Amino acid sequence: MAGSPPDAVGGEAVHVEEHHDNAYEALYFLFLSLCLGAAARGAVRNSRLPYTVALLFVGLAIGFSYSYLDLGVLSNSLDIWVAIGPHTMLSVFLPALVFESAFSLEWHTFRKCAAQVLWLAGPGVLLGTFLMGSLLKATLPYGWGWGSSLMLGSILSATDPVAVVALLKEVGASKRLGHIIEGESLVNDGTAIVVFSLLNQIAKGEDKTPLEIFTFFVWVPVGAVLVGVGIAAGCHAWLGLGAVAGDHIVQISVTLFACYLCFLVAEFEASASGVLACVVLGISIGAFGRGFFTGETEHSLHHFWEMLTFVANTVLFILTGVIIAKTTTEAATDRTLTAHDAGYGLLVYIEVLFARAAVIAVLYPILRKCGYGLTPYDATVCWWGGLRGAVGLALALVV
Repeated sequence: MAGSPPDAVGGEAVHVEEHHDNAYEALYFLFLSLCLGAAARGAVRNSRLPYTVALLFVGLAIGFSYSYLDLGVLSNSLDIWVAIGPHTMLSVFLPALVFESAFSLEWHTFRKCAAQVLWLAGPGVLLGTFLMGSLLKATLPYGWGWGSSLMLGSILSATDPVAVVALLKEVGASKRLGHIIEGESLVNDGTAIVVFSLLNQIAKGEDKTPLEIFTFFVWVPVGAVLVGVGIAAGCHAWLGLGAVAGDHIVQISVTLFACYLCFLVAEFEASASGVLACVVLGISIGAFGRGFFTGETEHSLHHFWEMLTFVANTVLFILTGVIIAKTTTEAATDRTLTAHDAGYGLLVYIEVLFARAAVIAVLYPILRKCGYGLTPYDATVCWWGGLRGAVGLALALVV
């Protein structure tokens, strides 16, 4: 080109090459995780080992290898993923996991056990947080204050009984029990995150007046409901358009962007709970918008969200295993982690079971009179089914 320096094009190419980053290397861990996740899913299909536990073991194996060996491009890929901020991971993984579970609930069954769900996910989480915080402060030798102890208690109060609900379906247990356990998990995830957010601020030394705490606890759930209902109303209006009917590509796209828009607006713009907003959105679309999805569209929608949650669960649990292994290795090298800490970990597990049993026992007189009622057998399943999962792992990464 006339007037251009003779090496302009070549110089630009060299400049681009010099500053070319290796962001593409992040894809190696992503697709390796999906490959290993698919293999693990097939391997545990006929065993009693939960799929997510198998993923955690896979992540631990990768993490220890990553800590001691040079894995080449995979090490570079892991460097990128490990450096991702915990809040970013929450924003990427949680909306899909929460929305899919909420959308899959059968509304006519869920609404009858809603009172039981709210008792377990509201007062139950607060009581569980206080019990766990008290036990941790009394039994662990780390010198934690009330803020740190209660913060960890809130993390351990978030349940994720994916394996239990799946097992209940396999053995033909009643839907009401599955809905109570899964509904509690959905709502108490939001409650636990709200409590965790407040306690995390207090643990960092931020002063909160009683009025600020009261306002926080009122606005965070109320704001989440308003955002969730508002975006659900917009979705219903869009899905109701004649031009959209039967177009599964458009309908699936609407649910996808609504899910993440709902989380982002509630969490970062409205300073409310993104998780609770996604719960409200999922329940609203599942209860009042299911008529828009018919035949092939409904099957495509469920398959899409099932695949998306598979990807989210797989990557999150394997990545958590990697981070745990890396952190453990570094702590052992620095001698800040000893064999005694493993014993305290077992003690915490026992305390989690005790606190869960205490919460169920305290609330049992109310739970057996609400909705469908609750038998001693159901209460035992609820106690043992209060497993910890994706939300607890994500919150632990924030700390």
